[in-house]
This record gives sequence, C-alpha cells and structure tokens, in this order.
Amino acid sequence: MDATDAASEPRWIIHLPTTLTRLVEATALAVALRDSLGHVTAIDFGETTLSEEDRQFVRTRIWCDARLPGDARCPRPTDHDGACGGEGAGLRHRRDLGDLPFGANGKSPRSPDERRRS
Repeated sequence: MDATDAASEPRWIIHLPTTLTRLVEATALAVALRDSLGHVTAIDFGETTLSEEDRQFVRTRIWCDARLPGDARCPRPTDHDGACGGEGAGLRHRRDLGDLPFGANGKSPRSPDERRRS
C-alpha cells in the first residue's frame, strides 16, 4: 500500500467511555492522555472531542487545531483569544497547557507546576 492508498482509507475512531460526570474532569483526562500518549503518531489529539454519554451526537472540541503555515496545527484551546499559534506554534501536541479554559485558577488541573509537586 502506498501513501495514496493510505490517504483514501477510512480513519477509525476509538470511543473511550469514562465514569467522569463533569466536562472539566473529562477535559483534564483528555489533556492527561495527550500528555502521556502524544508521542504516538497514530493518535490525532487535535481532533479530540467530548460528549455526554446519552448525547454522543453533541460534541465539544478541546483544541483549536486550525491549519497553520506548513503542516502545523494550532495547539491552543478551542475558542482561544488572539491569533492561532502563539507559544508552541507548529507543535502538533503542545505540552504547556496553562491556558486551557478550565480550573479555578484558569489553568489545567494537571498544570506543569502541579506535576512537579506530585
């Protein structure tokens, strides 16, 4: 199979149910999965969406993922302020998650500072 054949093949989605009951918790889990599995090139974290168990057709995007120059994607949260890119522009899966739109202090529950303390 060459690159043309691979591009025409359908992509598969893994639906991974959780026991979490709040959007902020599900988002934090998606961030943790991206942190720990970001090196796996078969996973497209930029396309990650969340949905309620009984409303799976209503999906909430986590990351902007807009196309940037070259083959890069915007790694910032969806509905971010300002232009796409910014710090970490060009990286497919950004590690600095401090500007995700949740948490009492506006930071990811598992921010880099919290990881250093654990």
